[in-house]
Amino acid sequence: MGLLIHDLSSEEWTRVSREYDGWDIVSDNGSIRPCVGYFSCWNRDPGRCAIKDGYDNMGSLIHHADEVVVISRYTYGGFSGFVKNVFDRCLGYVLPQFEVAGGETHHQKRYDEDKPFTFIFYGHDLNEDEKNSARRYVTAVCANIRGHVKDVIFRECEDLPAPERTSEGMALPARAINTESKTYDIYAEHRGLPKWLFIQIANVNWDRTRRRTA
Repeated sequence: MGLLIHDLSSEEWTRVSREYDGWDIVSDNGSIRPCVGYFSCWNRDPGRCAIKDGYDNMGSLIHHADEVVVISRYTYGGFSGFVKNVFDRCLGYVLPQFEVAGGETHHQKRYDEDKPFTFIFYGHDLNEDEKNSARRYVTAVCANIRGHVKDVIFRECEDLPAPERTSEGMALPARAINTESKTYDIYAEHRGLPKWLFIQIANVNWDRTRRRTA
């Protein structure tokens, strides 16, 4: 059985859901919380996250899947916020101890397996530099989670805007500060800041990044 992690809308999911009959499905129901580094998934309750929001068993889901498919909107050269959050919550899939693998330092495997991951990015008018950025990104993700990249697929989605780019063709992150987003409530809470101040800081940092890369 496979595991699908996706950030598709209800309408988009309806169009492809038949392809994943019988799979475990991880999608955004609005309840996911960010990893806050409790590390109980390593010491107190190995393999299980302490945040009980329905996404606390990601390590187990990956372990029991024959393969993992990830569908994500191309965002900042990698995953969307939701999919990135899911992978952060997979920390219990590996061990806290380190080892050198492929000349790099990574967490040791919890399970004696080499899980195959297929990544499907959707976006509009992605150029080769942006696609190569995504390929490098998922290669690093798989190295950290101790799996391997089976395939990376890009799908055109004309309904989305093309990434904003510099004069040299480099993609810039879009200003994605949605003041109604629950994500900003969560991050502001963990940092002890009022939401309005957290959003203001995020906007300032975005402007600084834009000026440096423009």
